[in-house]
Amino acid sequence: MTKRGISTDVIHSSEALNGYKIIIAPHLYLLDENTAERLQAFAAEGGILILTHRTGVKNDNNVCVMAPLPGLLSACSGVRVAEYDPVGGDTIKIRDEKGNTYAASQWADVLELDTAQPIAVYADQLRPSFGTWPL
Repeated sequence: MTKRGISTDVIHSSEALNGYKIIIAPHLYLLDENTAERLQAFAAEGGILILTHRTGVKNDNNVCVMAPLPGLLSACSGVRVAEYDPVGGDTIKIRDEKGNTYAASQWADVLELDTAQPIAVYADQLRPSFGTWPL
């Protein structure tokens, strides 16, 4: 990111989040309630929170959270993981609304949208809930 002139910080989950516009919280497989509440508050105040696959699977005691992923962050993410598939080294094609395609591997999540709007879908599985894009 610094090559593009974008300042970045790597911070501990207990540090203050004020002053940031975007927080990328990768792979929060273990997620405690305090961190979840702080990230939800950040998003509620207009911050952009970027989550990745397998977020919210377990609490900080390594016990599975009995809620659809992203678990404790479902309210602020606007999505629920309906299905997930560990695709390993295989690749899945993703297409955005402009027709650009991208390859993804490791995990393929099927999301149910609550308040979120899609920016890309699986190229071979366009669903009516994603609307009609000029693909």
